[in-house]
Amino acid sequence: MLPDELKHLKLILASTLLRDPWAAPDLPGVYLFFLSGGLRLLHSTSYFEFGGKRPLTARGRQHLYTGAAAFTLRERLQANLRADITSSSFCRSLLAIEHVRKAISQSGTRECWVAGERSLTKWLSENALVGIEATDDPFGREHELLNRYASPFNIALRRDQPYSRALSAWRCAAFPADRPQRARCVRYI
Repeated sequence: MLPDELKHLKLILASTLLRDPWAAPDLPGVYLFFLSGGLRLLHSTSYFEFGGKRPLTARGRQHLYTGAAAFTLRERLQANLRADITSSSFCRSLLAIEHVRKAISQSGTRECWVAGERSLTKWLSENALVGIEATDDPFGREHELLNRYASPFNIALRRDQPYSRALSAWRCAAFPADRPQRARCVRYI
């Protein structure tokens, strides 16, 4: 259930956004990804053992990631939904938990056999719901949301938290040749 302050989110199925990118506004704003099987993903990556808070739920899906688009939500969402790991932190995190923990494959969700960007796009299409909010201050609003709600797959602003450090390490293991990521790798013990 969403709190009152988020009841105005425009909720759109990922499949709709992939079919019709114009369903998202050409405005700056924030977006929240809600995923089917989100709790299973979190359990398979030991999120709750790291002391993680329970995420919000919308239409039976769990909120796992919050992002901001400085210029256009439409373009930013397409990069995320097309599983472009060169520009999507969210997709790098998803592929990392699959690579290291087989979290998506074991989730029991539709199209859960994820091996790379193309199959991740298909999985997102079947399992993601996106909440959209246009705002003139997307990074300020993103910061507010990250401070207020669990958003397990966000690393920024949470680097000191154990689960974020583990997720960062898994991303480094999954993408060892990704030089910009290597510079941000955190040794997790």
